[in-house]
Amino acid sequence: MTTLVLDYSRDEARTLVKAAFEMVGSIETYFDDGIRVTGRTGGSFVSYGEVIRVEIPEQQSDDDRTMISVIAEREVAMNITSRPEAYKSQFIQSLETFRGHEIEHVLEVLLDEIGVQTKEVYSLEQQASGTTLAGWVMIALVVFGSLVALAAFPLFFLFAVVPLAVLGYYFVVAT
Repeated sequence: MTTLVLDYSRDEARTLVKAAFEMVGSIETYFDDGIRVTGRTGGSFVSYGEVIRVEIPEQQSDDDRTMISVIAEREVAMNITSRPEAYKSQFIQSLETFRGHEIEHVLEVLLDEIGVQTKEVYSLEQQASGTTLAGWVMIALVVFGSLVALAAFPLFFLFAVVPLAVLGYYFVVAT
């Protein structure tokens, strides 16, 4: 976790955080729930995705200074190729390019760079996610393993592999 103090009001700091998410090319979507802004990279061939969460507490010690915490995590815990810290560094670097400028200037630069299309989504369900990809990979592994097990041990397949496939689907895709 990285903690930063921004010389902006809480609302201006939120705008700065959103602008930084807009400028990081690898962030597919971000969602603002009022207390935190969460950016996600989504799944790819290399990784199931990363999550960058910026917490902006409502209670601040100063109206003109805002403390934020930047946290980077893997989208899926078993993702060994995930690089959340690299994406956190990209986010902080993007944030630093805007830091010190008036919010109006930040918004002008953002409008020039990205236009009116935004990465912001307005519900958690719309956020990019790699968990579905992870679920399909797990299902494919179970199916392949099941075919091998079925050929070698038909009763093992019926009593062990089918229940494991159902549990795997529930924990990875359904949750």
